[in-house]
Amino acid sequence: MWLGRNVLITNYADIGNGVIAGAGSIITKDVPDYAVIAGAPARIIRYRYSFDEIEGLNKIGWWEWSDEKIRERYEDFYLPVGEFIKKYQKEG
Repeated sequence: MWLGRNVLITNYADIGNGVIAGAGSIITKDVPDYAVIAGAPARIIRYRYSFDEIEGLNKIGWWEWSDEKIRERYEDFYLPVGEFIKKYQKEG
């Protein structure tokens, strides 16, 4: 998740994996994985990846990897998302 400056999240809003929220957004409801949102109230502008890619990234769950594993695979984070998913989909 990446939050721009002065983003407000209400108590009951659930923010998905990989969300980007523009500066000054007011998040009043749940935000799906990998959505790009902005506004007051925040609305979905687009998704960062296709729905198949989002499903692949969520199955891999790289954010649950140990620090050591992330360091070992650091360069792979620069791969195009499809290649990254193909490389690690069997581990997820």
